[in-house]
Amino acid sequence: MGIVRSKLRQCCCLETCHRCAERQQSSEPVAEPVAETVAEPVAEPVVESKADSEHSRYIALADYEPITEWDIHLQKGDVMNVLEDISELWIYVSVLHSSENVGRRKMGYVPANVISPIGNDDQPEDVNSRPKISTRPSVDDLQEILENYKVPHSRFKKTKSIGSGNFGTVYEGLWNNTTSVAIKELREGLTSADLLLKEAITMAGFNHPRLLQLYAVCCENEPFWLVMELMEEDLLEVLHRHTDEKLTQLDLLTICREVASAMAYLQSKDIIHRDLRARNVMTKKEYGQLTCKVADFGLSRIVEDGRFYQIKGTCLPVRWMAPEVLVQEMYSKKSDVWSFGVLLYEIYTFGNTPYYDIPNEQDVINFVAQGSHLPCPDGCPDKIWNLMKECWEIITDNRPDFEILSNTLLGIDEEQM
Repeated sequence: MGIVRSKLRQCCCLETCHRCAERQQSSEPVAEPVAETVAEPVAEPVVESKADSEHSRYIALADYEPITEWDIHLQKGDVMNVLEDISELWIYVSVLHSSENVGRRKMGYVPANVISPIGNDDQPEDVNSRPKISTRPSVDDLQEILENYKVPHSRFKKTKSIGSGNFGTVYEGLWNNTTSVAIKELREGLTSADLLLKEAITMAGFNHPRLLQLYAVCCENEPFWLVMELMEEDLLEVLHRHTDEKLTQLDLLTICREVASAMAYLQSKDIIHRDLRARNVMTKKEYGQLTCKVADFGLSRIVEDGRFYQIKGTCLPVRWMAPEVLVQEMYSKKSDVWSFGVLLYEIYTFGNTPYYDIPNEQDVINFVAQGSHLPCPDGCPDKIWNLMKECWEIITDNRPDFEILSNTLLGIDEEQM
């Protein structure tokens, strides 16, 4: 999608979209912007309200801090009318009722994944109940979506390093000096620089509250950056501090439910993660409650035929891998299910390394290939242990899919565990 930034007004996603272009073609010309200067306030677009529609009333599922002059602040519980669906990712709304009314704009853009329709009983519906795209988007579709995320490096400022790996370094930073973000910076000179953009293309198609949110991509020159929502720490760190965190059985069950919900969404999009483990689940406290989001999609792939694809020359986390991956180098969505079973083991051992008593990776491969699996964690509820064993079925078709896993976890009565 070609973008002529000098002739189109920036929209909520900091670049331009077709709706903004169409809207401006029928209005007065917009002056050429001066690069990297503070622009004059832009009049909010005039749109026809859909407020009379019963289905246009939405509620905020979480707080949201605006990133640009066109999006607006939300408080969890705010009620609003949807004025226009800009895209699957952004919606133009008018806030009707809010707990904070003083000095706030009432109309503007908000991310689609922080609001949900209000049902007939005036309770928010599950965000997953929104209509889904009936077909998997093509790579070209995702690349076009990615265009809306491209933002210059100059909009961001790194404040401190919070992690590193073979790819480079992750920083805490600021967007427009106002919004805290995480900046994943690829080390300069890597021949696999395209992996960063592949990860961005994958994340750009996501719209789920339990998946880490992509904010922007900086790729006009090196070093390339992925800009994402800032979380506090990974799940493995939380599990290792379980005594301090005082994690209850309900806390552990909630973690399992949130990850399963995210993976069910990925599965519905024919996306396999390939690196599901506690270290790649990010956490933060919201209103005193631990919230989890699946992250790190650098190894993720779209399954072309919906079943298997072959891998070659890829370094994989052996202790979380299914036998068909380790032996045949064949991967499917059911291979992620095996990894989810290992994640459950991590959760209910409070972060033990899988097969910690087998120090050699090749011995782990041999152990799994002969049909063996991890033992039941001490104190693990029977219903969770049964789910683990189902995830570790040798025959892939005998493993449950993530929708079944998610529904099973939701149906568990925590008071009877």
